[in-house]
Amino acid sequence: MLRALITRPRHQAGELAARLRARGIGCMIEPMLEIAPLPWDARAALAGRQAVLLTSANAARELLRAAGELGGLAVLPPILAVGEATARPLRQAGLSQVEAAGGDAVDLLRLARERLDPRRGPVAYLSGEAVACDLAAVLAPEGFAVERSVVYAARPAARLSPALRETMARGAVQIAPFLSARTAAAFRALVCREGLAEA
Repeated sequence: MLRALITRPRHQAGELAARLRARGIGCMIEPMLEIAPLPWDARAALAGRQAVLLTSANAARELLRAAGELGGLAVLPPILAVGEATARPLRQAGLSQVEAAGGDAVDLLRLARERLDPRRGPVAYLSGEAVACDLAAVLAPEGFAVERSVVYAARPAARLSPALRETMARGAVQIAPFLSARTAAAFRALVCREGLAEA
């Protein structure tokens, strides 16, 4: 049986693992990044915004948590999400004003340009500490006031688990899908540090 290593954060790994297992592929879950919420002023970040831009499901989860503290989902402005995986938990929570782009930052920028107007006020942008594309910087020359709030951090794992080290050492992992460059880099660093590069 083929075995896949799933390196997504634990709360996001289940869906991918289930899809692979349905295809007869065994899965081992070993997160390479730990998602840690960061403090942010949701009231100040969201008040009077024409929309919220979200580039990850982690940011969506922090938005939902903030909505609970602010008095419910009704207080949230319309949301433009990078893709379906980011939009889905928001819709499941009961939000109706959620639109998903095609799945990457370029798609989200296109959607923002189509749906938003710089004259209608500022836009909130919730993100992690590290971003591949700074939406605020890209949209600023077009007259948009995009205010970024960093709502979570993704911390690299400190070490590989003994179970993964042993499994890799005997060549029992054949597939390792990486959904972000940061996850792949964290994995590579740990594998090299622990002498498993050949495996």
